[in-house]
Amino acid sequence: MGRLDAKVAIVTGAASGIGRAIARRFTDEGAAVVIADINESAGAQAAREFSQGAGRAVFHRVDVTAERDLKEVVDRTVKDFGRLNILVNNAGGGPWRTFEQTTLEDWDRTFALTLRSVFIGMRLAIPEMRKAGGGSIISIASNAGLRGMPPLHAYSAAKAGVINLTASVARLVGKDFIRVNCISPGLIATPASRSTIPDAEAAFARAQAIPKAGAPEDIAAMALFLASDEAQWISGATMVVDGGQNTAEPVPLILEE
Repeated sequence: MGRLDAKVAIVTGAASGIGRAIARRFTDEGAAVVIADINESAGAQAAREFSQGAGRAVFHRVDVTAERDLKEVVDRTVKDFGRLNILVNNAGGGPWRTFEQTTLEDWDRTFALTLRSVFIGMRLAIPEMRKAGGGSIISIASNAGLRGMPPLHAYSAAKAGVINLTASVARLVGKDFIRVNCISPGLIATPASRSTIPDAEAAFARAQAIPKAGAPEDIAAMALFLASDEAQWISGATMVVDGGQNTAEPVPLILEE
C-alpha cells in the first residue's frame, strides 16, 4: 500500500528539478499525477517514465501565468480521474539582478510566474477539493521569502507572498478539511541553479550548516508528508527544508550583488 493510493494530484513545473522529484515520489506512492509544465518534451518523458511505477502519470502542457491553462488542467484532471485531492504549486522563478537592474518587466513576470499562479491554482482547486471532502495544497516557497536574498529581489518578494497567502487561505478552508501549507527550500542543486551558479553544489554546501547541497528529493520527501494523511492536522505552516541554511551566515560569493 502506498501513502497516496487513490489520490489524484496536479504538480506544476513537474518536468524538471523539484517538481519532477515530487511527481516521481507521488507516483511511487500510488497517486495519479498530472504533470503540468510548459516544457512538452521533458514533461511527456517524465509522464512515460513515472507511469512504470505504482501510480500513473499524464502530461498536460500548462503555462501557469495563463489562467485559462490552469483552469483547463484542473477541469481535465477532474474529468479524467473524477476528483482532485492534491495540488502542488511548484512552478516559479525570477532573474538574478541587482536592485538597480531589476526592471518592471522582471518584477511583473516574476510575480505572475511565482505568486499569481499560486493564487489562481488555489482558487481553481479549492472548489474541487470541497467536492472531494478535503485535500492538500502545497506551495513551494523559498528561504528567500523568509529573509530576502539578493540578487533575487523580485523573487524574494514573490515568495514572501506565497508564504503569507498560504497562511491566509489555510484559515479560510480549514473548515472544509483542506490543508494549505508551503515548503521553504534552502539551496537546492537543480538544472536551473546549476545553469546560473558555477559549481553550485560546492557553493551551496558552504552556505548551509549541513555541508552539502540540497537535492530535489529532499523537498519531495516533505511534499509527500504534507500530501499524506500523516499530516492531517498540519495547515498554514511553512516547513523549512534547508540543511540549516537559516542558522548559517550568508555567503558573499553567492548572495552579494
